[in-house]
Amino acid sequence: MDDEAKRALEFVNERIVRRSGVHETFWLTHHLLLEQAINKLLEEALEKPQVVHTLGQFSVKLKVVEGLGLLDSSVVAAIRSINKGRNDIAHKLDASVGDEFVDRIYSRIPEDFRSIIESLDFSSSIDARMARHFEENPENIDSEAFKVGYRHGSTLTERIKRLFLSILIIIGHKIHMIEYENKYDRLIFSYHLIVGMRDMKEDHRTPEEIWDYMDIPAPPHPRDGMSAIFGGSASNELSESPKSSQ
Repeated sequence: MDDEAKRALEFVNERIVRRSGVHETFWLTHHLLLEQAINKLLEEALEKPQVVHTLGQFSVKLKVVEGLGLLDSSVVAAIRSINKGRNDIAHKLDASVGDEFVDRIYSRIPEDFRSIIESLDFSSSIDARMARHFEENPENIDSEAFKVGYRHGSTLTERIKRLFLSILIIIGHKIHMIEYENKYDRLIFSYHLIVGMRDMKEDHRTPEEIWDYMDIPAPPHPRDGMSAIFGGSASNELSESPKSSQ
């Protein structure tokens, strides 16, 4: 093999190693979950849900979500950036996922949803994985450089997880709210009508008492948004997190 062929082989090998990174794979996998969530959101919002399966590309579905006003513009912008990252990873050999890229997208998430995710403690899972690795590979136990690299890689993984979780919760909460409004819309309208007329009828009940009397359930909590997409187990984990109750 001549020098030019060797250099070409080294170039290809280096790109393959870079492209097989954990974070890039993690990004692609979570993008599939995100598309599943977008599909469910559109199916819930459209009068004819079957139309969702004719929309084709993810970018087209996102334009429909945006056009219907189902998500805030900042969330749509974040999802669009995630999708661009997905396309770059899928089609460009030198594409990668880094801290700055993840943080820039995460900063667009509304604060109230970020606070739900940030109430979860991911550091313990990083420490547990690191301890397990050192237990299985004792020869690396004294390698400080390895510890630093492992922790950085795991931390970036958890930051990517936070990003996707926050968006999935936002979408799931919107699905819950659509379901809630469709089911109780008339009852809630009657509630507002009664509250507006109570002074005229000398009704001294408070709005809260009227709400309870009409037996209207409380609106869905954003924390439980994941259950709209993946069932109850995901939202239960958020609800039962030690930090989420603080």
